[in-house]
Amino acid sequence: MTSGVEHDLLPPHSILNPDVHFRVIENLKRYCEIAGIPEDAMHISAKKVCKNIELDWARSVISGGKGVVSPSQDEYGLGGLCLTGTQPRIMVRMQYLTGSFLRAFIDARFVTGYKLLSHIETGDYSPSVLMIPDLYTTTHGKNLTGWQLSMLHSYLVERAASGKKTFCYIEDLTKIGEMSKSLREVFDTYYRVEGGI
Repeated sequence: MTSGVEHDLLPPHSILNPDVHFRVIENLKRYCEIAGIPEDAMHISAKKVCKNIELDWARSVISGGKGVVSPSQDEYGLGGLCLTGTQPRIMVRMQYLTGSFLRAFIDARFVTGYKLLSHIETGDYSPSVLMIPDLYTTTHGKNLTGWQLSMLHSYLVERAASGKKTFCYIEDLTKIGEMSKSLREVFDTYYRVEGGI
């Protein structure tokens, strides 16, 4: 059975399989716009840019999504993965991981922290997997306000409780704790937290 998708629609380096991903290929631009990633993130394996912990977490989520309980699933926490400290190229790494989830037919989105706050405020925004490359950074922007911290707390707890996974980057988790002890507790309780270099 042929998918009807022309192989010449794909770059030579693409890992998309026309027989498996034909609907994705036909609507690639739209899928990438919705997910917030460049098209290249769909064509190239995350193995080329991501760290082992990120790849292992993604495998755990993907295998769990197919009804297979990964032995390592518990070590990643109910909510997901949170990286802290210095994380070079974190945006690129998260975009390529988002592509991995989309290739596995899992609704995944890459969204900045600022845009996420806007989505939370205006209504339902709850993809199965969410990548937030700048949930909090001390080098850019201002401290989060009380209502923003409260919204994030509720949103992340609700995601974890409903089995939805989040991968976020927080430059300084201690600073989050100074602003909101309850939000810091969310990360300590529901996330595997790993420091950077």
